[in-house]
Amino acid sequence: MAETSKSAPYPDQVPRLSVSLEFLARFEIEAASMNPVGRVPAGTRRCDVIDGGRFEGPNLKGRVISGMDALLDVGNNIIRPDVRLLLETHDGAKIYMHYTGIIHCRPDVLARLRRREAIDADEFYLRTSVQFECGDPNYAWLNTFIAIGTYGSVSFASGKKGSLYDIYRVL
Repeated sequence: MAETSKSAPYPDQVPRLSVSLEFLARFEIEAASMNPVGRVPAGTRRCDVIDGGRFEGPNLKGRVISGMDALLDVGNNIIRPDVRLLLETHDGAKIYMHYTGIIHCRPDVLARLRRREAIDADEFYLRTSVQFECGDPNYAWLNTFIAIGTYGSVSFASGKKGSLYDIYRVL
């Protein structure tokens, strides 16, 4: 029988690592068309085309060029967004942004979300896990962390509905 090391600390004796957040940017994303795919093996799929938008934060500013949200309704009032965006900074750098997450709410709120109606943040849970990729040396720092996002709905001057995300870098 193998012996265990007596010098190894118990899990409750190991100091916990702290996690803190730093505001990265606010994203306003315009959704264009909703495209139902239908029932697929994992649930019900819908693909929303993203028509544009903008983002701004202390060290990051620009526009959303295009993208798509492949929403998967897995049942039990749970939807999993899978979003891929192409961004362009104010100084011309291209950034790929990908986020997934969880949406959970009551059936009536879910129906309102599907119609892109304004919903109060306390009526549902939506959090995202965000990653960036960029080849521009001025934005290479985006490749080095994960981020999280919180959601709100927004109406644009164009009359389109969309999403408002506050994105935080996990330190």
